[in-house]
Order: sequence, then C-alpha cells, then structure tokens
Amino acid sequence: MFDDFDVELVADGRETAIRVVGEVDSESRSRLAAVLREVSDEVRVLRVDLGEVTFMDAAGLRTLLEVQRRLSAASCRLVLVRPSPALLRLFELTAVDRFFEYDDEAA
Repeated sequence: MFDDFDVELVADGRETAIRVVGEVDSESRSRLAAVLREVSDEVRVLRVDLGEVTFMDAAGLRTLLEVQRRLSAASCRLVLVRPSPALLRLFELTAVDRFFEYDDEAA
C-alpha cells in the first residue's frame, strides 16, 4: 500500500543516496521510479538503502534492474545497501543477484 511506502533522495556531489521504506510493489513502484529518474547520469555512485524495505515484488525488482541498466550504461555504480535476507533471497531466486553490488553500511 502507498501508506506503507516512503522514498527519500539525498544528493551529495558525485554520490547520491536513496532511502526506501516499506513495501515496494506495483502500487509504490511509480513513486520509486520517479525518484530514481531524478538521479543524474553524472552521479558516479547511487546508494539505495533497502534496510527498511519490508516487502518487494516483481515490479520493485524490475525498477531496480531498469535503473541498474541505465546507470551502468553511464558508467555509474548502483549499490544496494542493507538488503534484508528476504530481499537477498529474492535476488538469488530470480538470478539477478549478480547484477547488483551490495554494502552493509547505511547510506
């Protein structure tokens, strides 16, 4: 549900952080995608903090893959920060875990 979702963008020069809270699903995907589109291709590193994500479905996963593809083409790094064991399992089961870089420290 939208009420259970929030996303915040913090830009700091060549590194940008996005903090995602709640459920990333087909309803909230558009808000996440809109914030991700705000990220300039000039950024060298985008850190997406998933530490407070409670659920992600295929729509959320597709959004992360789309931004990964766009940033990679611009020689930018996407770093997924603090993904839960459940999210890591989702990435593994869908065989997309190898497309992402991970970090355990908060963005």
